[in-house]
Amino acid sequence: MKKMVKSIYCTAVLTAAFIPALASAQITTNLNYERSNIGSFKGELQASGLKTNHNYVLTINGIANHSSNEKLKERCKVWEPTGEGYCDFDQISTDDNGNLSVEINEELPKGRYRIKFLIKDTENWITVWSDDLVNFTVE
Repeated sequence: MKKMVKSIYCTAVLTAAFIPALASAQITTNLNYERSNIGSFKGELQASGLKTNHNYVLTINGIANHSSNEKLKERCKVWEPTGEGYCDFDQISTDDNGNLSVEINEELPKGRYRIKFLIKDTENWITVWSDDLVNFTVE
């Protein structure tokens, strides 16, 4: 199976009114995932620059008007304002340095997917990092 590697450096662009502590945070991520896997979305995520000893949730978010969005709506939840399906699938905590490392193995229906992968803060459910173009197949 071919593994897709996405190393992404991004600066969180957030309004200080929403999250003063993260308004100028620099979050570095490394999302590695398998382009094709049997029964699930499988990969690994490492991130740094997050709040220390803090809880976050990982989310697979559908993209409106893409066929895989319907699969996510059936399997998970629907965010009413956009009609996008989403799965909050793993709650994780950062270490004393604001780092996290997690293996991902989320069961999904068979098909081709185009999703957004999010890290959301559990205090206010604001997305602190996202990759808006993750493509994979569940066999």
